[in-house]
Amino acid sequence: MDKNREFAELVEIPWHEEISVAIFCGEDRFRCSCGAFYDKRQQLLDHVEKSNPGLTADPRLVLREMMKREDWPEFITALSGINTCINGHYFIRVDRILDTTGKLRDNVIEFLRKEKR
Repeated sequence: MDKNREFAELVEIPWHEEISVAIFCGEDRFRCSCGAFYDKRQQLLDHVEKSNPGLTADPRLVLREMMKREDWPEFITALSGINTCINGHYFIRVDRILDTTGKLRDNVIEFLRKEKR
């Protein structure tokens, strides 16, 4: 499974992808998993690309989604291996925020998989 899609499913944000082609009045219509229909496949592909988060290129998106969760402090602690809370403020290493290889997204997936067990 695509790791960006897995992340989206684990944090319960919508994931967009082509799910079917329907014939409407003799014309092909392209349907997204969100329910939207498009007359041209390229319109659907543009919608999918625009709608799905770029989690590898922008780890801030990963952090935003995690901070919406009640367990985000546990995630930050698990990420660093130490308690990173000082006077009610949580800290994360700068290299985690600047990384564009998807490591932070992968750390979230691993954390949430363990949590589901």
